[in-house]
Amino acid sequence: MKTIFLNNAPHPSHGIWANSINSIFIDDRVKEYRVKNLSRLTKSLETVFKIPKDAEFVLCESASQLLTGILWKINHRNKKLGLIVSDPKYYHMWKMTSMKKKLYIWMLKKVDIFICSSQLMKDYLPEECRKRAFVVPPAFNREDYKKIRGNINSKNIIFTARICLEKGVDHLVDVFLKVKEKHKESKLYLMGASSYIPGQGNLREQLESRKLKNIIFTGHVDTKPYLKKCSIYVNLAWIEPASVSVIQAMCTGIVPIVNKNVGNKTYVEMIDKELVVNSDEQAERMILKLWKNKKLLERYSKRAIEVSKTYPDEKESIRLFREAIKTL
Repeated sequence: MKTIFLNNAPHPSHGIWANSINSIFIDDRVKEYRVKNLSRLTKSLETVFKIPKDAEFVLCESASQLLTGILWKINHRNKKLGLIVSDPKYYHMWKMTSMKKKLYIWMLKKVDIFICSSQLMKDYLPEECRKRAFVVPPAFNREDYKKIRGNINSKNIIFTARICLEKGVDHLVDVFLKVKEKHKESKLYLMGASSYIPGQGNLREQLESRKLKNIIFTGHVDTKPYLKKCSIYVNLAWIEPASVSVIQAMCTGIVPIVNKNVGNKTYVEMIDKELVVNSDEQAERMILKLWKNKKLLERYSKRAIEVSKTYPDEKESIRLFREAIKTL
């Protein structure tokens, strides 16, 4: 089956999946948005003509490629269209204007198979589409984290993802400042690239201008040296499709605290359901509880390592992906 992978400077895991079925990669990224929506349409029309006529299966990396895939599918109804669902767009879709939401749902119904990076992302699909959806967790190299151990004696917190409002970093900072009132030595390591988002601005610049003590912005660097400094990982994102940073932290014995909008919460719940919180206040209380109860922190730390071993490695992730594709 000749497969085309429409990608957006592909995520490493998505690229591994596509390579496992010998896909031909076609770049469908809009490099410069000059006119909102029109730039996407123009790029999609341009990309459609690059898809070989003998292509049998087109796999779209994200919501950005969905329009291109649909334009191809309309003219190739007997061929197959797939979509990787690991994009905040499907969370935001349900809050769009009625017309825009209907358009997205119409396009999703045209897709033959969905590869969801977490159960959370599968749940955001229209009910009809879930019948054709498979959960395939994105893999990472677990070997890189086997010999690393977090420091459960520290009063430090780590977060790894883009520094923006969507990732809930402003909420995390507020929680940390309250925790720091009782643990003045504690530090918060915010690891990830800073980005400007229309309507949100540059959150890192906004936070740095406040000159907040003991909040360290590392930028996009190797996380491993910083994992060794911390006892707790916190993620309070609005929507986090399936961040492997949660599992990476667990591999080192760092105890994760996440909210219900984090895709890999299913693994955190396997440590204990109380580590999945519903509010900033719950997150604050959980951090203080763990730092007050050393035995509980140690127990959760050991359990985190054990649970992390159940997360699919690269070989298993590829197997799950290929098994899903075989159903077409």
